[in-house]
Amino acid sequence: MECSAAWINSTTVDEISVRKSGAFTTLPVRISKYNEIAITTAQKLACIWDTMRCGSVSSRPINVGRNLLPLVVPEALPERTATAVKLIELGHLCDANSVVFSDQLDSQSRAEVYSMLTRCLDRCSVASSCSCPSTCNKEFGDRQAQLRTLIYEVATEAIQFDREQGMLILELLGKAVAPEPMSFGCRKSSAFRTFWPILEFAIGMKLSEMDRILLRDIKNVVDECHMLNDEYWGANATSSGVYQTDFGRMPSLSFEGGKESLKSRIIDLEYRYRALQAEVCGKYPVESMRLRRWIEAAGVAMAGYNYWRALSANGPCNNLSTSACSCSPSEWTRVTTPASTISYSSSHTYSGTYDRGESTTLTAVTNYINTMPPSSSIQTLNMTPSALNQWTRAPAPAVQCISSLITSLYNAITTLTDITADNTQRYNQPTAHAVFGTMQASNSAYYTFIQSVSEARALANPALATDILLGGFNRLYAGHSRELTWKYNACIPSEAEYLSVVDDTTGSLYTLLVKLLQAESCLPFHCKPDLTPLATLLARFVHVKEDYLSFHNRESKMSGFSDARVLSYPVIRLANIKPDSRAQISRYLFERKDASKSSCSCAEEKKDPCGNSVNYSCLVLLLREYGALSATRELLRDIEDKIEREVMQIEKLTGEVNPLIRKLIAGLREGLLP
Repeated sequence: MECSAAWINSTTVDEISVRKSGAFTTLPVRISKYNEIAITTAQKLACIWDTMRCGSVSSRPINVGRNLLPLVVPEALPERTATAVKLIELGHLCDANSVVFSDQLDSQSRAEVYSMLTRCLDRCSVASSCSCPSTCNKEFGDRQAQLRTLIYEVATEAIQFDREQGMLILELLGKAVAPEPMSFGCRKSSAFRTFWPILEFAIGMKLSEMDRILLRDIKNVVDECHMLNDEYWGANATSSGVYQTDFGRMPSLSFEGGKESLKSRIIDLEYRYRALQAEVCGKYPVESMRLRRWIEAAGVAMAGYNYWRALSANGPCNNLSTSACSCSPSEWTRVTTPASTISYSSSHTYSGTYDRGESTTLTAVTNYINTMPPSSSIQTLNMTPSALNQWTRAPAPAVQCISSLITSLYNAITTLTDITADNTQRYNQPTAHAVFGTMQASNSAYYTFIQSVSEARALANPALATDILLGGFNRLYAGHSRELTWKYNACIPSEAEYLSVVDDTTGSLYTLLVKLLQAESCLPFHCKPDLTPLATLLARFVHVKEDYLSFHNRESKMSGFSDARVLSYPVIRLANIKPDSRAQISRYLFERKDASKSSCSCAEEKKDPCGNSVNYSCLVLLLREYGALSATRELLRDIEDKIEREVMQIEKLTGEVNPLIRKLIAGLREGLLP
């Protein structure tokens, strides 16, 4: 979830530009609105470094000016942006695994720079309050003195903003200095030690020890993602052998196979980040609101780093500097940089809502579900708004908006139901999570819930509509939680308990529909009939009918369920009619899926001539033999009678016959035996 408070100092990078660069991140890429400050600062550092190294360590230009911070920490406060850029670039110099070293320094040059940095940082860390750099200069060579002065100036700036954080960063920079590139294992144990305090410094946010414990898993995911990006984008380097040992950890993989494996792992880590983000928000709602900026910043850092490495890998055209001699202060703001070539609108202003107009990823799942043949359940749901509006008299645009909102929610619930029930097919087509993956499908479903709130705010009474929607969500999730508890504990509920959950899940959609229509109604309050009982009965009928048809019309290609191993009214009825079969039914419902994942051939079930598993065929025989299916049909008749009586009562109260609701009731009977 991305809220308006999270994005203040940055804007979205055009997705086309991201893909053209070769980046493959699945997370949104953002860039600082104060990118020009970063460009100028980074170029100055590049020129200073060129001056210090002239005629010495390397004949090749060292590019410390690549604009990493605007992409990795785009929400840096404007007043701290320049200082944060300097800290990140110093971190590059200290890290022997960074692009600076692995791409452009040989072993001898690394050793010389290592010696300089070690002496300068040690000196600076113990005398950070020294106000006389000229005295210090006498103890070092000219180049060391210049480097020490540079470090001192950066440290002073950081300490002026935040003394505690500045001293910590300086100390970690000293510890990060390494004479040689580290192996993957060593990097994993001490990865990006300076990045996190620099991020906190840049966004002006301090974490407590408890916060760090809470966010530890997210931090570890981001660290590993950064390291794997280094491996992936550095794999083409010919001037360094850093990555050869890392690919050596992937036996039997070719060079391209190794890269594809790394790419897959990076994407998996991004999905893992989303899951952890949702988990933290779910378990710690209060803390997650307070820590939202840090959590969002961590995700953007993953995306931005992938994009930055892609830009950096595109060739020498992305280099910032060539020589100190060719770089004058007046030219600093005109130097071509990776970040400055990013395609994004300079006139873009933050609108207060998260900008997703350029991406169809979040809506792809819903669009896919809409391509499936409409079931009788969705047909009934689509007819209900117009039928009930004969009594509520809401404006036509409002009815259309509410109908669209409810349909979207139904699709989201369908997606989550298929995931929790482990269904792989629906209407003879792969389920959404089988096509898009569980992470993306569930993420899109949750996004639909958030979007529905925005749609509700477009109605005539936004405050009331939002309250109604949130109340419905509360009821829906409470019912779904009870379903999950039954599944986890392998428990078969009573019929009353099951119908109560049906009222809370499917019923919440129908009651939401009714309440939203009544909220938009132009009728006086005393003229509005209570339609909630009718909505509850309609929902109960639709749900139980689907349960019934999933067994009775198993051969139908329009059957909603490809796997009957979910709790349904006929099965619960059978368990109550024949208590001695509860254990067998429970094993069939809750244990077989785990067995089916086994590689053991004995886990495979035998099939009958119709293609159904023998266990399933036996279950259907039991349902028919003990009258569970006929009892379910009887329940449907009873609910139908109650719907008829409720409609007659409302028609009598309003003095108006409703032909549309009569047509809807007639449609409910379709597919059922008399």
